[in-house]
Parts: sequence; structure tokens; C-alpha cells
Amino acid sequence: MPPVAYEPIEQGPLAVPTVTHESITPVPQLEQQREEHTVHPDQTHAADTSQDTVNDASVTDDQAATAETDGINQEYAKTHGYDLRATRRTPARFIGNIKVNYALNLSIKRATETYGDAAIDAIKQELNQLVAKKTWIPTNSAKINSKSKHQNVLPCSMFLKEKFVATGAFDKIKARLVAGGHRTDPNTYLTGEKSSFTAKHETVMAMLALAAKQQLSMETLDFPGAYLHGKLADRHVMRIPKNLVEILVQEHPEYLPFKQPDGTVLVQLQGALYGLPEAGKLWNERLNASLINLGYERNADDPCLYKKKEDENVSYISLHVDDVLHTFSCSSMQAKLHQALQEEYGELTKHTLKNDNEISYLGMSLKRTRTTCEDGRQRSGIAITMPKFLEECLVDGNVRGSAKTPATADLFTLDEDQPPFGCPRAFLAKVMKLMYLARKCRYDVLLPVSFLATRSKAPTKQDWDKLGRIYRYLNGTRNLPLIIAPDDLQIRAFMDASFAVHPDAKGQSGRVISIGSIGGPLTVKTSKQTLVARSSTESELICLADGVSEVLELQRILEFLDIAARPAIVYQDNLSTKYMAEAGRGGKTGKSKHIDVRYFFVKQHIDHGDLLIQHLPTCGRSPL
Repeated sequence: MPPVAYEPIEQGPLAVPTVTHESITPVPQLEQQREEHTVHPDQTHAADTSQDTVNDASVTDDQAATAETDGINQEYAKTHGYDLRATRRTPARFIGNIKVNYALNLSIKRATETYGDAAIDAIKQELNQLVAKKTWIPTNSAKINSKSKHQNVLPCSMFLKEKFVATGAFDKIKARLVAGGHRTDPNTYLTGEKSSFTAKHETVMAMLALAAKQQLSMETLDFPGAYLHGKLADRHVMRIPKNLVEILVQEHPEYLPFKQPDGTVLVQLQGALYGLPEAGKLWNERLNASLINLGYERNADDPCLYKKKEDENVSYISLHVDDVLHTFSCSSMQAKLHQALQEEYGELTKHTLKNDNEISYLGMSLKRTRTTCEDGRQRSGIAITMPKFLEECLVDGNVRGSAKTPATADLFTLDEDQPPFGCPRAFLAKVMKLMYLARKCRYDVLLPVSFLATRSKAPTKQDWDKLGRIYRYLNGTRNLPLIIAPDDLQIRAFMDASFAVHPDAKGQSGRVISIGSIGGPLTVKTSKQTLVARSSTESELICLADGVSEVLELQRILEFLDIAARPAIVYQDNLSTKYMAEAGRGGKTGKSKHIDVRYFFVKQHIDHGDLLIQHLPTCGRSPL
């Protein structure tokens, strides 16, 4: 497969023991944090498990996993420095002089101990918002007991979360009341009533490529209390706990008559509170109706993609729950969208991408950049990084030093004599965290990470060594962005396969799908093949058939974005595979008849003008 188009903005030498990256941490105590979370040979297990955790269940799981592997962990840490233990403890950060932990949610007690009045203010703001949006109606137990369907009263909990932007800079403390949706009866829901759509990564990348090529303006929008706008049927009753009622009645004395003897308050839910199974779908349906009423058209392949045209002006929207990526060519279309949405949903949180700033979307940091072509011309692009998440991965791996490549030539070589080593759950957790990073913007580590995912059931010391090399490579390339700067809008797909590289004789497929001849990688995927191929040609055909389906879907999305995307060029380094795809079932000899006919659907798309297969030798110069 060809190399992916990565262009460092300010990249230093790779082979250095320590790489500073001050921009991803808003305070100078980073090295202190890293030291606190590094497992040293002389550290004991007791010292490690005394750390704060999110909840008691996490402590129990950690102790069980640690007891299983404690003996080998201490020995391995002496030489490798990264922790093999399965743990949910998250890396620390400092806000001013306050030490905080990266946790998904904090309890009220822990948040108030850490943040004091700031936590109480966040709770008051959340409760006031819920009352203002008429999320519930206070009720009493007599009314509830008279309705059998309300006998299962839902609990609720208030959680507080430390919000950070994608660069790692602290944003705010946010409180959120979450209903106990796990107590609902699943039999009362119809099929599809609990499912909602989220934006496809390929769609987001296509929008970024189009914005870079056509110099479209870009912004992100966020709806405060988005789910609360979804309207519920008369289905759920919820109990507000005593500690929250005490704050609630201070702000809204009208709730005093509804206090129960135990200090709680019962409410009939009217809005789709977070935690309810149907909340996401109700919100998505309402926002979809709003956009349709504004003249936007919804895409059939990705229901989270919308477009609107006014004369020569365009507006494109990618929706991921309550996070919106909006690209547009005219400020008047932007103003109309803002006005209409704010009239219906209240004030929006807006961030516009300019030449001197960066914005965050789905954990990715987006920044405009300029790249220089071989002929000396400048080309506009968008640099994508995930510095905050990358730093979390490195702290999680206790990485030391750096490596020039994410893997060596013996990636698929296995020592069958090595016994299982370390905790499989810890190994899988680290690999899947890296997988998320690789699928988003670090395509250069996707192959070794994908391979290690197949080794997660019983990893060996050799597998841990390969994982450690990925960490060291990422440590040495922290500043390396993914540049989206296409020179044209032609779809190009590079597909290649490795024959019988896995112990069970299955092959490995890999593909890069890009826009433009250089600078436009939209998606990179690599995976173990599900079938055992009998030859390298058959293995290449499996790869080709699987990849073509994705190319065709992306082709339809680009055409929805008003890009002429036919034919898509598919590069293949195997001449026999190219011939068989073009010839279909009428191959050169009868040797290929055992291959399932489903792989030859490629031919009909070649005949229809959807695809054009070109030979590109492995040693040839990649257009990317």
C-alpha cells in the first residue's frame, strides 16, 4: 500500500528520548503528572491501588486483574516501563493548583470536594435549565400508584464532567442529570425506537476535503441541553434524590409542596432526559425536522449529512448527536441557519475556523494550513490532530523513548513457543484506545494496531513488545498531523493484500481511499480477511471486492456534495486480479472458478463506468 500523505508542521528529529508538546497541556505540571503515573521497578502494588478511582466497581475490577498478573508485571516493568495491569484509572491533570483526573464522570461528593462552589454552580445551572425547558412536571405518589405502568419509578444521578478541548486546554466544569434508563422495561419499546444516527467518519473527512479544496468557511455548533428538546410520551416517572432536592428547592421554592417524607421529589418526565433509551432518537428526529423545514436535503447513505443550495451558494452540515460541523460558501446562509436554530433551541455555542485559530470536532483539532507542491505552488489544507487523546494514550502506556517506525518488518512473525503474558483485558484496552486514534487521524499506526487486535485473547511478551514500539513511535511523532489538502476531487483507491500472513493462513487486506492524486486521504482501513484464500490472486480479489463497496458508497456521498465522482480510479498491483475483475466470470482459465461469484460484481460497476482499475506496481511511485 502507498504511504499516507502526512506532512509535519513543525516536526523535530524522531530519535529523541523526550519530546515536549506544551501546546496540549495548559499547565506546566505535565512532567510531574507523567512521573506520578509511571510504574517504576521499586513501586509496589499497594501504592498503585491506593489511587482514587471513579467508583467502587472499578477498584474491584482493578484489584482482581492486578492479582492475576502482579508477579509478571513487576519483572516486565524493569525493562519496558509500561504498565501491564488492567486499570480504569485515568491520567491526572492540573487546573491551577487543583489536581484533577480524566474521568468520564465525577460524583457530586467528589466534584464538590475538588471544585467547591464551582461544582455547586454547575449543578444549579443544570437544574435551572431542566426547569426552564419544562423537562418534567412535579407529581405525587398517589397519582403514580394509580397507574400500573408507572410503578417502576426511575432513579437519577447528577454527574459532573471536566470538559477539555481537543488541544487539551481546560474548558469548563459541566453538570448533567442522567436518568436511570437501565430500569426501563425493554419490552415497551418498538424496534428501532431506541436507535439514533451518528456521523460517519468518511463523511466528515469528505466535508473537510471539500472545504479545503473549495475554500469553504467552517464552524462547529453545539446545542446546550440538546436531548431536552425531544418530547416524551406519558411513559416515565423519575425520583429526584434528596441531595439534589435541597438545591432544587433553594432555586425553585414551588417544589416544596411535592417533597416526599424521605426528602425526594417525584416528577413526570416531559423531555427526553439523558440516560433514557429513546432520548437520542427523539432529539435526532426533532433536529432533522428543523433542518428539513429550513430547506436542507438529507442524504440517504449517511442520514447525518445535509445540504442546501441557494443559487451558487452551498451549505453542508454533518450532525453527530448535538455536535454540528457546518461548511458554507456564503455568510448569509450561515446567518439564516443561526437565526432559525436559535429561535427554536436557544443560544448556540459557535466556533468558527479562521486562519489563526483551531476548532474541535469529535475530539479532533482542526486547523488551516498551507502545503507546498513539488512545482512550488501553495495549496490550502486542513491539519487534523488529536493531541489531548494522544497524550492520554501515552500516559496510559507509560511510554519512554521513541522509535522511528511503528513496526518492524517482522510484524506478522510470531514465536509460537512463547506462553501468554500479561493481562489480556489490559492489552485489549490499550490496543482499542490506539485503534480509535488510528482510525481518526493516525493512519500510520493502523496496520500494527489492527494486527495486535487479533492477538488480544492471549497476548505474548512478543506482542507487548510490538505494542511498546507503537507507543514509542507515537511519542516521537506527537506533532505529526494528518493533512487534508487535495489537488483535485477525483476518487482514488489503493488496495492491496498480503497472502496467508496469519497463523490460520488467512490474509490481510488494506486500502487507502483518497480524494485527489495527492493530499486527500479520506479513509484508511486494514483488517484480517474472513476467508482463507488459495492463492495471492484470490486474496487480492477478496480485498478488492470488500473495498469496492466502500468506494461506491463514498462515491454517492461525494455526488450528494455536488462532486462529479465517476469513475473512481482503483489501483491494483496484481495483474491477474486486474484481469479477472475486468473479465468477470470469463477468466483466462478454469482455475479461478472456485472463487465465489460475489467477487465479480466489480465487473458490472466497471461496465457501468463507476470504476476504472489501473495497475500500479508495488515498487511504483504512489500518487499520494
